[in-house]
Amino acid sequence: MSDLEKEIDAYLNGEMTPEMRKVFEDKILNDTEAKKEFELYREMNTVFDDTDWELTEEASQHPKIKQSEAFLKSEKGKAIAKSIQNVENDYFDTTSQPRKKQILLYVGSIAAVLIIGLFIFFQSKYIINNQSLYAEYKDWEELPSLTLRSGDTDLAKAEKLFTQKQYQKSLLILEKHQSANDYTINPQVLIYMGVIQLELNNAEAAQKNFQKLLQSNSLDAYKAHWYLALCYLKSKKIKKAKKELEIMIKDTISFKDENAQELIKKINNQK
Repeated sequence: MSDLEKEIDAYLNGEMTPEMRKVFEDKILNDTEAKKEFELYREMNTVFDDTDWELTEEASQHPKIKQSEAFLKSEKGKAIAKSIQNVENDYFDTTSQPRKKQILLYVGSIAAVLIIGLFIFFQSKYIINNQSLYAEYKDWEELPSLTLRSGDTDLAKAEKLFTQKQYQKSLLILEKHQSANDYTINPQVLIYMGVIQLELNNAEAAQKNFQKLLQSNSLDAYKAHWYLALCYLKSKKIKKAKKELEIMIKDTISFKDENAQELIKKINNQK
């Protein structure tokens, strides 16, 4: 190792006296090349240190991230890191200075890619799980019919378009119907409109319709909690989704109670 590398190593390991640290810090501030070298070594020191393996505060709370971090900090993980460090030291002792910098940059980049990749993988997996739960528990085939008889009415047309998944056309008819009957709330129309907006990825508009249903005097008002839970789940607002499910479970009115209990359990298990 060069004298500068030895100084950097001593500085990072806390082996310098206060006076020596002051001299070294002044040197780093006034020498561009020495500063670059120091930054590279500090990055490598962070990669191999057994106390600094962190992502973000939020991500670090995810159990999967904690499991991976625990492995890195375990005896086996430390042994692997130490083996890499030993190989690195042996190689650097016999390698020219320019080559060392290239290797440090390369290894540092690989480490950064691995850490970022780990974060993205588990974060995306978490999001995918939420979307999977939404897809699993939405069951639009269970929606009650908009019409009690199969007449050639606007609502019948809207329902037919809905079953054909022509959501935009169905929504236009339902919105027109709702606008013409603004003073009369049809809970089924509100549910269909909210569901369609969910399928069209307009969760905010869907939420407004479900909230309108919840605040109505309709006998079906309590159903809004279920649809709001699905709405929040799809929007990744997990706390709000759980709150709606908890209201359902505590409510004396029975509507999808088993589904609510299953769903909240799965949400809790995936965290």
